[in-house]
Amino acid sequence: AGAGAGQGPRKSDMTFEFQVSDLSPTGAVIKYIPSVKNDRYFYDIAESKELEGLTDEQIMAKRIELAGSYIGFYTTYDDYENDMRSYLDPDTEYVALAFGYISYITTGLFRSEPFSTPASQYGQDFGECTSGYYLMGSTPKLGAGTNIQDRLIALHHLD
Repeated sequence: AGAGAGQGPRKSDMTFEFQVSDLSPTGAVIKYIPSVKNDRYFYDIAESKELEGLTDEQIMAKRIELAGSYIGFYTTYDDYENDMRSYLDPDTEYVALAFGYISYITTGLFRSEPFSTPASQYGQDFGECTSGYYLMGSTPKLGAGTNIQDRLIALHHLD
């Protein structure tokens, strides 16, 4: 739906509700509930501190820019459940974001209430685990919350 003669881009009256569940040190499940089920919208999650000092327009422009050519992966219709388990950092405040988007922005920015992932039961992340170190442990001890996945070079299962 583009602009007709003498008309600007189509705007939408869509609003959003958010439901956050299954909070853990490394994740959460965020449900986006738009009021208009057949309008396309952009959804994302951001650390609250990333948004400080930015206007809604700047936030939307930045999210679109970050999505780049993958923007299709960040847009959907209808209710959507975004499973972010294993993708978030412990003890961090986040906010879910949504706005209407069909090749251009059709609504204002909507934000969830801020929510925080709990601290990891393992304390600090394994910042000392860099190249040259080996780390061994059982799944219960080194499972969710150890925050070393970005530093892994290899993972071996010893069943």
